[in-house]
Amino acid sequence: MSPVSILKNILVASLVMVVLAYGLYAAPWKPFGLQAAACLAAAICIAGAVVVVARLRKPLLVPPARNDVSAGLYTGLLWTVEIGMNNIIQPELPLRDTLDDCFWAVIALVILYLAIRRAMQSGKLMAGIYSGFITGLATGAVACTTGLLLVCFGMHLLTTDPANIAEWADIGIKSGYPGIAEYFAFQTMAGALLHLIALGVVMGALLGMIGGCTGWLGGLISSKKNYKRAG
Repeated sequence: MSPVSILKNILVASLVMVVLAYGLYAAPWKPFGLQAAACLAAAICIAGAVVVVARLRKPLLVPPARNDVSAGLYTGLLWTVEIGMNNIIQPELPLRDTLDDCFWAVIALVILYLAIRRAMQSGKLMAGIYSGFITGLATGAVACTTGLLLVCFGMHLLTTDPANIAEWADIGIKSGYPGIAEYFAFQTMAGALLHLIALGVVMGALLGMIGGCTGWLGGLISSKKNYKRAG
């Protein structure tokens, strides 16, 4: 299976799990409230990502774009490790926040590096921007699916996390949710969507712009130096 097909299937799986999460945690007690709106918004965003991948399918099948998808999928596994660390190992604060920042920094540096390299190789600014966008989308898709897997199949991990229990006692009880599971189902869904949109697409595009400009300028400088030496 090609990296592009894997990316598309991951997004489709996320879309299915949003519907499943709605059935598990929203429909029985408040089928048409804020939670339904949250699920609808999540479904629209993920479906939009599926449409983007489908429309870009042919260009994505050609290197180096295909390589960016692969790199993004592999890099996205770092988000899976980070999410698993938080919910299985459950390190205490503030160590948890420090480790989260380290994972975020590594992922951002990988996206930036790929964007710089693509722009330098092609001599085109847009190549770097495109690389950042595609890589970010792929990393965000993996993170989103991981978060939704927790919601649908790993709720016991969320509800036994000491940090989550403390949050529920401090904030969650006052929020109007009937229980800790319902509260963290939608909190985690929001986090999954944040990883897809903000830490995936938006961050990838921004790093693509920075990396594209850097790589393009670096390529120009390198070309001028080579030209002078040849002259």
